[in-house]
Amino acid sequence: MTTKQIGSFKRWSMMLFLFALASRHSGVTGFAPTARSLISRSSPIPQHQAMILPTNPRTTTQCRSAIMELGSLKLLRGGAEKAVMNLSMESYKLQSMATYSTITALIMNACLRMYTSQKFPKNKDDSSKKSLLEFAFTACTTGCVLSGVFTAVVFNLLGIYSKEAIGMGNNAGYIAFRNATHVFRQLGFRCFLFTCLSFIGSFGISVWEKCRRQQRGFVFFALSTVSVLVGAYHIQVILNLATEHIYTPEFCAKNSIRL
Repeated sequence: MTTKQIGSFKRWSMMLFLFALASRHSGVTGFAPTARSLISRSSPIPQHQAMILPTNPRTTTQCRSAIMELGSLKLLRGGAEKAVMNLSMESYKLQSMATYSTITALIMNACLRMYTSQKFPKNKDDSSKKSLLEFAFTACTTGCVLSGVFTAVVFNLLGIYSKEAIGMGNNAGYIAFRNATHVFRQLGFRCFLFTCLSFIGSFGISVWEKCRRQQRGFVFFALSTVSVLVGAYHIQVILNLATEHIYTPEFCAKNSIRL
C-alpha cells in the first residue's frame, strides 16, 4: 500500500468515526443514509488491502469503532427500526404522565387561593363551632390538596425514573419498572379524578355561600350546578370512549400493555 493510499484510508476512517459518534446522539436512522452515501462515493479498496489497519493504536481503535457502527446498520432490516419506533412511542407515554402533574398543580393552586380567600360567617347560636357549610368546604379543599400532591408526586417519580432508565440504556429495566408500577399509575389517575371532583365541590360551596345572600343568587347557583353536571357527563363520555376505542382489552393483551 502506498503512502497516498494509507493517507486516504486514514481520512475515510476518521470521517466514519465522526459519523459514528454523531449517530449515537442523533439515532441510527440519521446515520444510515449518510454512511451509505459515503460508502457509495468512496473508491473501492482491493480485497488484499481491505483488512489492513494502521499501526497507530488510536487510529486503529477509531477504525474498529467505525466498522462496528457500519455493521450495526444491517440491523435496520431485522428489527432495529421497530425498536426505535417503540422508544418513540414510550416518549409519548412519558409526556402524557407529565401532563397529569401539570394539570394537578394548576388545580391545587386555584384551590389553595380559594381556600385562603373564602370567609364564612360565624354561627350565631354557637360561636365555638363552625358551620356545616364551612366544614364541608374545608373537607373538600383538604381532599383536593392531598390527592393532588399525591398525584403530582407519583407521576413525577414515575417519569423521572423511567427517563433515567432510558437515558442509561437500561431498556429491560425500564420495561420491568413500567410493568411493576401499573398499579401506581391507576391509583394516580383515580386521585387525579378525585382532585377534580373535590375542587368542583369546594368551588360549588364557595359559590353557594356568596349567592345565598343575594336576591337571585339561588337561580345563579342552580345554573352553575346544571353546568357542572353537564360537563361531568361529557367527561365521563370521553373516558368511556377512550376505554372503548383505545384501551381495549384485546389491544392491551396483544401488546402486553398494563395501564
